[in-house]
Amino acid sequence: MNRLYLPVTLSPNQDLVLPEAAHHYLAHVMRARVGDALEVFDGITGSYVARIIRITPKATQIHLDHCTNPLEIITPPLTLAFALVKKPALEKILEKATELGVTTLQPLLTQHTVMRQWNRDRAQAHIIEAAEQTQRNSLPDLRPLMSLHDYLAARQRDGDALLVGDETGASPRLYDVLIGLPPYPSYTLMIGPEGGWAKEELDKILRNPHCHGMTMGRRILRADTAAIAALSVCRALLGDW
Repeated sequence: MNRLYLPVTLSPNQDLVLPEAAHHYLAHVMRARVGDALEVFDGITGSYVARIIRITPKATQIHLDHCTNPLEIITPPLTLAFALVKKPALEKILEKATELGVTTLQPLLTQHTVMRQWNRDRAQAHIIEAAEQTQRNSLPDLRPLMSLHDYLAARQRDGDALLVGDETGASPRLYDVLIGLPPYPSYTLMIGPEGGWAKEELDKILRNPHCHGMTMGRRILRADTAAIAALSVCRALLGDW
């Protein structure tokens, strides 16, 4: 069954005309027909069974039957704050973080960040595609690009554990850090750029309240690999799995 994200608030027994991109995908890529069933979700209320009631060359209309799954609440909330990386690695981070249940995505500019610009609309499209393919009916909150300095200044510190990747090897293993922590209502995982954190950056991050440095073993990992591996460990030990 085809599964689509729709950027509108959905409700049972509702008829609606699909956005142009969704119409093109169903009518011209998937060759859908009147009467075909599909699943739609809005990231606000949940997932719905729908059926196609009208297709023309320019538009597709569907009818929503009922809500099959209310909006999922992922706990504990987990933010991934990551240095902006080159396009292939960035797309992998966005895709896998969505699959792994990240609730907020915060791209950062750091001293060693190679990429200084990005296409936020394209990034959002990768997030939506990952959610469509993995039965997730919520979307992570994709935040605007920020400098590390501005992010640390604006960050809400109360009640949030900050886990920062420390490639110097001076911090404990991520597993040991998580096992030793008391429960927090939310967590933020910070991953640096391809060239690693500048020393003054890491020192500044580690001075934050509730901040815990962590290492990922003896091997130096690519930024995208480190993000995916650390998120997997966090989800396994903190919940949602």
